[in-house]
Parts: sequence; C-alpha cells; structure tokens
Amino acid sequence: MEVRLFHNKGRGAKGLGTTATPFLKGSSFTREFWQAQFIGWGFLSLFGFCIRLFVFDSVIVAAFFTLVVDSLGLCLTSLMAHQPFVHFRAGQRLRGLAMAALWCIGIAWIMTVVAYVLRAGILPHGKSTAHGGQFVVVFMYYLSVITAWTLAYLGIRAESEVQTQRIQSLAAETRALRIELESLHLQIAPHFLFNALNTLISEIGDRPAIAEEMTQQLAAYLRYSLEKRDQYIGPVSDELDAVRMYTRIQALRFGERFSYLCSVDPAALGASIPHMAIQCLVENAIKHGLQAERSDFQINVAITQAGDELFIEVDNPSGSRILAPQERSGTGLANMRRRLELRYPERHSFTLTQRNGRTIAALSLKGKPCSV
Repeated sequence: MEVRLFHNKGRGAKGLGTTATPFLKGSSFTREFWQAQFIGWGFLSLFGFCIRLFVFDSVIVAAFFTLVVDSLGLCLTSLMAHQPFVHFRAGQRLRGLAMAALWCIGIAWIMTVVAYVLRAGILPHGKSTAHGGQFVVVFMYYLSVITAWTLAYLGIRAESEVQTQRIQSLAAETRALRIELESLHLQIAPHFLFNALNTLISEIGDRPAIAEEMTQQLAAYLRYSLEKRDQYIGPVSDELDAVRMYTRIQALRFGERFSYLCSVDPAALGASIPHMAIQCLVENAIKHGLQAERSDFQINVAITQAGDELFIEVDNPSGSRILAPQERSGTGLANMRRRLELRYPERHSFTLTQRNGRTIAALSLKGKPCSV
C-alpha cells in the first residue's frame, strides 16, 4: 500500500442559507408586543396632546386628557389582543373579523364617552357644552385610530403565526431527518463488520496465522470505530486512517494480489466529510475489483480540494461487462447516497462509470456538510 500527497488548484462553489424569526412568536404578550404597544401609543398620545392643546388651550388639561384617555386605549387594545378571535383559526376568519369590528366600535365608544365625561367635569360649564356633531367627530377619530391599530396588529399576528407554523414544520422535518441520519449511521458498522467477519472466517481453516493477524487489525478498527461512534462528520485525514486499517485487512486476505494507492491533496486533509464515506467507495471498489479477469488488482484513491469543493475518485479494475443497476446501488452505496442527500442537499454529485478497463466512482461535495 502507498499513500502519496500532491498539490492541486482549481475551482470551488458556495452554499447559502437563511433563517427567519417570527415577530410575536405565537404569543400575544411578548416583549416585542409591549414594545410596539408603548411606541405606537406614545406617538398617538403625542399627536392627541397637540390636538387637545389646540382645542383646550391648556397644557395641564391636554396632558390630563391624554394620560387618561390614551392609557385607557392602550389597556383596551391590549385586552383585545388577548382575545381568542385574533388567532384566526381555520373556518372562523369572518367571525374573527366581525368580533374585531365590534371591539373597535366598543373601544372607540368607551374612549369617546370617557373623554366627554372628563370634559364635563374639568371645564367650566360655559365651555363644556358638547354638541352631537362634536361627539360624532371625536368618536370617528377614536374609531379610525383603533381600526388602524387592529388592522396592523391582525396583519402582524397572522404573518407571525404563519412563520411560527413554518418554523415548527421545519423543526419537525429536521428531527425526522436527524433520526433517519442516525439510523443510516448505525447501519454502517454492522455492514462493514459482517463483510469483515466473512473474510475472517474464510481464512481460519487455511491460513490461521493470517486470520489471527486479521483479527488484531479488525479489533484495532473496531476500537477506532467506537471512538468515533458519535461523530457523523469528520476530517478527511481521520477517514483515511479508517480506510488504511480496512485495506490492511484486505491486504492480509489477498496478499500480493491486492495493492492500494492513495493520492491526497494536502489542502483536502482538513475538509469535513460524512463518516466512512471514503471507505464505502473503497469497499465497493474491492468488491468489483475481485470480479475482474486479472488475478491481481489495484485500488486507487485520489482526493483533491478546489476552493470549497472536494473531489474524491476511487477506481478499480473491471471486466468487459457493463455494471447492472443493482450493482450501482448496493446497500453501502445506497446508504452513502442517502446520507449525502441529507448532508449536501443539491450540493453533491456521485457517478459510477467504466472507462479504459477501470470502474471509477467519482464523488463531488460542495461547501460544508449540513448539521442536521
């Protein structure tokens, strides 16, 4: 077996992602809600104070009216925001809008009545006479303010709930993908162990010394596998260590018939890759290399890094026949492909071709793997 390092330069690719955070996070009384309430009613109070100052020509009266009436508006709109109808459940939107309209009219009416009671109690009798037309004007003013507040709140609330549902759906999907990924990861070691034990059993009768050494190598590999059992992603350098342990077992099995050559770009040694992805390709190469007409066979592994894109090629001697579809998607390869779909969605490619008497497995990974 031989390992060779070489330098390579090339092109790369980048992956982007976005996240979203809902405004109200599904609750009527969050910090964001109260911030919006106090800021919004603060501006309304300032505007109302200016109007009242112009009407009453008294800073004290205008300030008192503003404090009482607008504080009442803040409390009543906060109470309305706590009502069930603002959630707009399926099939109840018209009922919710009707209830919101009634609340708007009720709040505006209460604020208008309170304003006129205060006016009658504070101002001299000569100045406190109120006409019906003035009452309507004040009522329409408060109704427009409360309606604008309600429309703004319901719009933000609806958008917030849509975002919350979307995030919950994504969280559920992520949990499902994590469970699937863990299941796929757990399938790797038994798959390799089954193949290794079959190899070991075949050597016990004819070559017990070789079988004993293979057992030691297998124990070392399993120790390494247990140390990495919780690591779904690892650097290329660690994965190549696992491959070297695996190929030592195969070298003991096949003797001089088998050879292994690994050419690695030093820049690729620190790149992250799904656990045992390279070994899966090497296992598949040895399996098909044994089926070639030649008595001896060599497995070549070439790993290069180009920007943020990692290229892995594993080739082995092949016969004249074309690979059948089931040979292109065995248990190991199917497992690896599914893991790549989860870790590199739309950012990977895998091909298995035959060229010049060699079967070539080519894997391309762009960017960093997703942490599902």
